Amino acid sequence: MKRFWELDFLRGVAIIMMIIFHLLYDLSYLSIFPVNTTSGFWRIFGYGSAVIFLSLVGCCLYVSSSRTNIGLKTSLPKKYIMRGLKIFSLGLVLTAITWIMFPREFIVFGVLHLIGFSIIILTPFIRFKYIMLFAGIFILVLSPVVQAAVVDMPYFVWLGFMYRGFSTLDYFPVFPWIAAVMFGIFAGHVFYKNKVRQHTFFFSSRNEFSRPIQYLGKHSLLIYLLHQPIIFGILLGLKNIGIVWIIA
Repeated sequence: MKRFWELDFLRGVAIIMMIIFHLLYDLSYLSIFPVNTTSGFWRIFGYGSAVIFLSLVGCCLYVSSSRTNIGLKTSLPKKYIMRGLKIFSLGLVLTAITWIMFPREFIVFGVLHLIGFSIIILTPFIRFKYIMLFAGIFILVLSPVVQAAVVDMPYFVWLGFMYRGFSTLDYFPVFPWIAAVMFGIFAGHVFYKNKVRQHTFFFSSRNEFSRPIQYLGKHSLLIYLLHQPIIFGILLGLKNIGIVWIIA
């Protein structure tokens, strides 16, 4: 099946941005180099990578379903149930690992949980172009209300309701982040209507600059799973053997 190279390229860009953000986050977390990733430019930079990545999840979901005519059906295909469950399960693996390593701030509902959940929930509505658009807007408008609420129970953290003392390493609740996936589905309708690219680019997929980034985009899930343990492990090792003074 022919791929739209620009989607791989944009996903590769998002992966590069994510790696940069996590490198800076780890440097700060390990007290190696003081970088503020919780506000200002770098926070926006991190959010930017997430918005690109999640929007592409929705766009690619539309493209994939339209190619198999699944998007015209109201039932949820087994293929997408299994894909969503697979990604959500990987999120649960990260939950278990971080619960062991970082019990006070383990991942409860991170980006993989959100992606898996979104695939399962949104697939039946892929064909409704404007429902996705207006639902996404509704989510964004309601999100500040949800995020401002502080509850006593942790059971609704996945939606965006915070509870006192909550802390986590990776947090992408339904409000507001599923809106990015919805907007991505809408973009798929606009830019890939009838399975045909509706726009052109200034450079081609054979461009020497774009091809390595496309490669990263094609393997984004594997890179996501591996990059953080590698970066964190290397930095922690350097810190433990006393080499980090070179960096700092």
